[in-house]
Amino acid sequence: MSPYWNIQGQNLAPFVTDEYELKYLLPNEVDTLLELLEQHHALGARLEKLNPDERRKELSEHAGRQLLVALHEANLGIPFEDILLDEYRHITPIEAQRLYLTVCVLNRLNVPVRAGLVARVHGIPYEEFKSRFFKPLEHVVFAQKDEITRDYHYRARHPHIADIVFLNVLKLDEERFDAYIRCLKALNVAYSVDWRAFWQMVRARNLGALFSDEQMVRQAFAAAKETVGEDAHLLHQMGIHEMNRPGGDLAEASRLLDRATNSAPYDSTIKHSISELKLKAAERAKAPLERGKLLKEAADISAGLLTGEKTDSYAYHTLVKIKIKELEDALASGAVEKEIEALVKDAENTLFEAQQEFPGDPYLLGEESRLARILQDDARATNALSKAFAANPRNGIIAVRLAGQLSDSGKAEKGLPRPRIFLDTEL
Repeated sequence: MSPYWNIQGQNLAPFVTDEYELKYLLPNEVDTLLELLEQHHALGARLEKLNPDERRKELSEHAGRQLLVALHEANLGIPFEDILLDEYRHITPIEAQRLYLTVCVLNRLNVPVRAGLVARVHGIPYEEFKSRFFKPLEHVVFAQKDEITRDYHYRARHPHIADIVFLNVLKLDEERFDAYIRCLKALNVAYSVDWRAFWQMVRARNLGALFSDEQMVRQAFAAAKETVGEDAHLLHQMGIHEMNRPGGDLAEASRLLDRATNSAPYDSTIKHSISELKLKAAERAKAPLERGKLLKEAADISAGLLTGEKTDSYAYHTLVKIKIKELEDALASGAVEKEIEALVKDAENTLFEAQQEFPGDPYLLGEESRLARILQDDARATNALSKAFAANPRNGIIAVRLAGQLSDSGKAEKGLPRPRIFLDTEL
C-alpha cells in the first residue's frame, strides 16, 4: 500500500477485505524475479542492457529491495529518484510532507528520529501525529516504540531512500542547510538516539560531502559547539575537516587536534588523525629534511597504535602510505640502490603484515595497487626488487611481488627465470 491509496483511496477502504504486505526481497528472490522477467521478455529497456550482476545490483540496492518500486523502475525505466520525488509531492497535507522531510534529514544518516524531536521541530505531539498524519505517511514513515525510553522513533523505509528524498526535495544548499541546522539544534543529546544523531550530523566527512560552502560547515560546527561545548570529539571532527577541505589550513588543523588531544590524551582516533596530518604536511613540505622528519613522526604515531587489539585498518593504512611515500621520495631524489632496496622491502613487509591482519581491506588493496605501479614504472625499483630477491630467495613476500612484476612486463614469457616461492615444507 502506498501514500496514494491513503490519500486518494480512502472512500474505498471500507470495501477492502484483506491486505497483503510485500516485504523486502531476499537475495534468492531477486534472482528468481530476474529469471522470470528474462524468461517472459519483460526486463524492460533499462535492465535489458545490463549483465546479470548489474541487474541483480539494480534490484537489490534500490529501494531496499522493495518489489513494486524495483519493478516500476525496471520496466518503465523511470529513474528511482523521480518515483520518490513524485511520491513526496503527492503527500498531503503539506505538514505531512514537512514531517517526512525532517525524518529524512536524520534517517539518511541511519539513525531513527525521536518523537520528541519531531515535536520540537514541528510542534506536533505524538497523539496529533497519530491522528492527523499516520494515514498520509503510512508505509512512508514507520513508528516504533522504544521500550526503554517509552518514546516513539520514526524512520523512513530505508536510509538510501531518505537520502534521495532529502537531496532531491532540497535542491539548494541554503534549503538543505536550514533543514539540517533546524534538526541539529533541536536534538537533545541526553537521549542516546539523539546523541548518535548528533555525532553523525557533525562528522567532518558528512558535512564536507553535503555543503560546498565552507561558511555553512563552520556554522554547523558553531551550532554543535553550543550543544556540547569544547568537546574533544567535536574538536577532532573540526580538525579533520580543516585538514581535508580544499585549501585547508594545516596549522589550524594542528591547533584543533592539539586541543582535542589535551582533552582526551588517550584517544587513539585523535592520534591517528594527527599521524594523517603529519603525512599531509610532509607531502606539502619542500625541504627534504622537514619532509623526512614529518614522515618519521607520522610513522612513529601509527606504529604506536598497532599495539594491542586492532579493530580497524586505519593505522596500518596510514603506515603503508608513509612507507610508500618514503620510497617515492627516494626514487625522486636519485637515492642509491641500497637505500631503494631497503625501502622497497620495508614497504612490502609493512603492506604484507597489514593484509595479514585485514585481508581484503579496500584501503590496503588500493595501496597495494599504488605500490605495484611505482615498482612497475621505475626501473630502479624493479632492479632493487630483483636484488632483494637474489639476496634472500626464501622471502616469499618479495618473490610474489617480483613474479608479478616480471609477468606484467612480459619478461617471464621471454625465457627469464621465474622466482621460486619456498613453502614452509621446503624450509
